[in-house]
Amino acid sequence: WQKFHDFGYFGTPFIWSVLHNFGGNTGMWGSVPTLNSAPFAAFNATSNVAGTGAAPEGIDQNPFYYSFVTDLNWLQAPVDLNSWKDTWTLQRYGRDSQNAKDAFSLLLQSVYSNEHNSEAIKSLGGFFAEKNADGVTAMPLGTSEATPHQSWYPLSLAIEAWGKMIAAADEAGGTPLSQTMNYDLVNLGREVLSKISNDHFQKLLNATTADEVRVAGKSILNLLYDVDRLLCSDDGFLAASWIKDAIRWAAGNATLQRYFEMAARSVTTVWTPQAAGSSTITTLCDYANRQWAGQVGGFYRLRYLCYIQQAVEDFSSGQQVNKTAYDACVARSSYEWTHDFGASKYPMCFQSTGNALVLSKELFHRYAEQTFELQV
Repeated sequence: WQKFHDFGYFGTPFIWSVLHNFGGNTGMWGSVPTLNSAPFAAFNATSNVAGTGAAPEGIDQNPFYYSFVTDLNWLQAPVDLNSWKDTWTLQRYGRDSQNAKDAFSLLLQSVYSNEHNSEAIKSLGGFFAEKNADGVTAMPLGTSEATPHQSWYPLSLAIEAWGKMIAAADEAGGTPLSQTMNYDLVNLGREVLSKISNDHFQKLLNATTADEVRVAGKSILNLLYDVDRLLCSDDGFLAASWIKDAIRWAAGNATLQRYFEMAARSVTTVWTPQAAGSSTITTLCDYANRQWAGQVGGFYRLRYLCYIQQAVEDFSSGQQVNKTAYDACVARSSYEWTHDFGASKYPMCFQSTGNALVLSKELFHRYAEQTFELQV
């Protein structure tokens, strides 16, 4: 609206809105301080602002960000974000937890920081800055949408926040966690592990011998296995939930059930359906990638296996990676996974399994503690 000298689209009432993401990727992202200032600047500059809103391509992530977006309609001026955050954690978890408050204080300084989000936008551009292409969902020798970004915020802060959230969950004393606490605990762990996976991805890509590929490949596959286990511990991160919801629209029609399952599997992986017998990767592959249980341990794992097997074969004979053969393998495995009706070949968890707190402690110790020591 500023481009029109604050005329508010030539006198037409408009809603101040934020386009938070393209494709609804899973990562934690968004400049909350900007939300706390920009709408009020618009209201003060022109009388044509009719309200506030959001226009994301996906909204099943970042509840902290979207809670603030929806609060804007009831605010008359910027608020103290620390006070708002404290109230939000109390409302979200139904109890006062200093550890939870501390966790989101750290996130306000990192993933939801105006400074770090602005730096990412300036270096990558608004579209690609938002695209979540961490090592968990990345594809070796893939497009920019499937290549990890460098961590654009201090990872040590997110790791510390995960530790605080584990402590907050531990306060429950062994009683089942609330749905919101369980989700946030898994989500923070997913965020940290996805950023840690970038180093694993780079080591695999930098490997130049068959033995180096085997070592780096085993490392990234083990990480994907662990991430998938963590994601399985919360209903909000199950690919199966998305698939089951799509199948319900078929109303018992077997043909439609298969079509809707294929479409649901495709849109969050290859975007447009992968054709049978094709040896090329779809154009918008990874546009709407998701870090979901079953998808991480299935679809993305299969792509890594294609690269590892091809690289080992080619490096063993003194050749460079045959990208044509590799792409054909990715296309074939993409077709197989998106047409794996009922998960008959590549199993996935159809309901949450495992204890999110127990798994978080295990994986924090395995991956995050060492990384945190290197970061601080």
